[in-house]
Amino acid sequence: MRDDAVDALSLANLRSWLAASDLVGASPLMGTFGASRGFAITFTCAGFDELAHRFPALQPFVAVGVAAKPWRSLYGPLAWLRDTRAFYLNVLVVPAGANVARHVDATLSPRLGTTVVTPLAVSVLYLDTPPGGVLRLWRGDRRIAELAPKPGRLVCFRGDLGHEVAAVEGEGERVSVVCEQYACSRRAAAQLPPLRLDSRGHFGRVLDRLASR
Repeated sequence: MRDDAVDALSLANLRSWLAASDLVGASPLMGTFGASRGFAITFTCAGFDELAHRFPALQPFVAVGVAAKPWRSLYGPLAWLRDTRAFYLNVLVVPAGANVARHVDATLSPRLGTTVVTPLAVSVLYLDTPPGGVLRLWRGDRRIAELAPKPGRLVCFRGDLGHEVAAVEGEGERVSVVCEQYACSRRAAAQLPPLRLDSRGHFGRVLDRLASR
């Protein structure tokens, strides 16, 4: 965990961009994420330049939460034997009163051609944090950590851990940027496009514009 992982100006720019963006809509994630909003970007190492060009406001998070490989501290000396080649980045907006039930991330499993593959690590940067919305980490049925969100705080945890978001209290929305990072083979990563955007908000607004013509 690292506080003030992104400078105040970059954090403010990211907040402003998301507040004005038509990309934020119904969450592309299923199940326990049903009450949340956001959008997602799947990319590989070959898509880093395109990601920087199309979404510059996200780059401060990508720099510290992905490119800097913060997960290495989770695996000790053996970390240098691994590398991450596929990434699932999503903006997660959890409204007041909502929560995210316990789960283990495996979003890219179907696209990587395997039955079940969990990410090597998950990085989270918090933008807006009303009361509640605590992140709880689980190893099996044992809770091993409870982390309070805070604007500018970066959390990185092992991708095989269960995790949940407690209910957001009071008013306001809990806003974070999350990136699942997968240590797959080059062949598996090559099955993915360099960059793919999944936005229900953008799609919905396109349909609205077409319908109004």
